[in-house]
Amino acid sequence: MSILKRISQSQLVRGSFLIFLANNAASFGNFLYNLSMGRLLTPYAFGDLGAILSILVLLSVPLSVFQLLIVKIVSAYWGGNKTGSINLLLRSLTPKLFLIGFLITGMMVLISPRLSIFLKLDNTIPLIVVSLFFILSVSTAFNKAILQGTLSFSYLATNGFIEVILKLMVAIVLAILNFGLIGALMGPLLGNIGGYLLTVFQIRILLKNDTIEKDSRKPNWLVLKTTLPVLLTTLTVTLFITADIILVKHFFPDSIAGEYMALSTVGKIIFYAVGPIISVMFPLISSRAESGTPYILPLLGTLVMALGISSILIFIYFLFPGLILGILYGSKYNGAIPYMGIFSFFVTLFTINSILTHFLLSVSYYRPIYILFVISLFQSIFIFFIHNSITSVIWINIFVSLLYLFIVSFFVWQKEKVLLKRILIQNILKNVI
Repeated sequence: MSILKRISQSQLVRGSFLIFLANNAASFGNFLYNLSMGRLLTPYAFGDLGAILSILVLLSVPLSVFQLLIVKIVSAYWGGNKTGSINLLLRSLTPKLFLIGFLITGMMVLISPRLSIFLKLDNTIPLIVVSLFFILSVSTAFNKAILQGTLSFSYLATNGFIEVILKLMVAIVLAILNFGLIGALMGPLLGNIGGYLLTVFQIRILLKNDTIEKDSRKPNWLVLKTTLPVLLTTLTVTLFITADIILVKHFFPDSIAGEYMALSTVGKIIFYAVGPIISVMFPLISSRAESGTPYILPLLGTLVMALGISSILIFIYFLFPGLILGILYGSKYNGAIPYMGIFSFFVTLFTINSILTHFLLSVSYYRPIYILFVISLFQSIFIFFIHNSITSVIWINIFVSLLYLFIVSFFVWQKEKVLLKRILIQNILKNVI
């Protein structure tokens, strides 16, 4: 009971509660976006939307890597009370990020014809619309990383809430006006623009009284040291929730791809619910590890909360799959009903794996990351060669996730076994006495 009491009084839970209330509203908005598009678009167009958004997520991996790198750098500065160094980083990188954004957009436009052929799209216009997302996305990722690294969770949650509301409203209005897939994609684009403008305002408030100062540890050195592990971590996590959607769109009929997109959206409610807790855990553990203070309790607290939330949702999905899918999507996607329960089990495994992987990254234990990345590739390889049915795809997801869980758990235990054994022994003795 002492562990649970300490967990409940920790900064992790206080921060998680705040971001849970606000950011889960934003996550629910993202779910409503997928739900609304599933109802307003045809199953074929919804399948196209799912594949395009999955491609967008994969192509955004460098942005996620960049964001995690900045979070790690900023959280180290924040833990060392070096706010002036954060201001220096902001002033020096902001102009360059705009140029990078325009270059990425240009490259996206160039590859859109070949990508549309792979995804079996009617034309390249949807991919061109998506390419415009990258103009501001680099700067947005940078600003959000500063907010996350400084533990400004109220700002971050507010930003996410407003961004997703704008995305949802624009997409629904344009879809109702029969703009179809293009209208659905304009929502995320305009939401990203609104989110960027808000982060600029929030950071000005956060750092308005700080002066620029130089630090002996150059940001470039930190970036070079951690770039590859962060890249592989982000790519590993991203592949697990995007590769199956893309490959199903490529190998299966459009109607089945639409059903799988609906299945994936409903299943990911589990990850949406736990996501805010992970967002709090990563910078908190990184900051504590940098300052030399204990950091194992935030990990244990994250796992306890994640398993509790996931268990409830798995139980619901197994008992009432038809009711849930019918309420959310109607009868257009009834073909996904038999897979609801087992797919939710896969998403739970993915969520736990994501927590443990981000923990390794937050404490700078990089050696296992390379092995874990290779394990994640098995999912795409197996699905590419074995795709007889949706059932085979889901079981491949589960098998690879279980293998991944076994290996990542082993490495976490190796890293923290002394402290974990001490905590277990202390609590066993307290309960006995």
